Amino acid sequence: MKGAFVDCVAGRRILIVEDEYILADDMKRGLKQHGAIIVGPVPGGAEAEAMLATEAPIDGAVLDIDLAQEKSCPLADMLRERHVPFILATSDEDASLPARYADVVRCEKPFDPDSIVKALELAEQKEADRSMEMPAQSDHSSL
Repeated sequence: MKGAFVDCVAGRRILIVEDEYILADDMKRGLKQHGAIIVGPVPGGAEAEAMLATEAPIDGAVLDIDLAQEKSCPLADMLRERHVPFILATSDEDASLPARYADVVRCEKPFDPDSIVKALELAEQKEADRSMEMPAQSDHSSL
């Protein structure tokens, strides 16, 4: 069922980085129901970075912070640098996240599609606020 926030992701390219197949598939199906165009899902940062280098620009991302062999911090830094709104999907305590991500919207696992869409909408608002504080040039659209 589509939620009230469907317009936030409808027609937008959303990258999913999640190493747990079932969660990644659930996110993919849920976001597709809201009209999102899914990029991935991919299980790791290296795969995501390769995809970002070869695919059309993305409009937002859902990152699992604790991937099987790595943290997604370098990818989060890259997205922040590019002014791409993203959320962190985590089952860990907030204390395990680096301080530089204190302002990043989080979604606690397990989650439903509506909570991801709401979190992406909030991430878009925060990125717009951050961009207003530090004007930057970007040639892609936000959520």
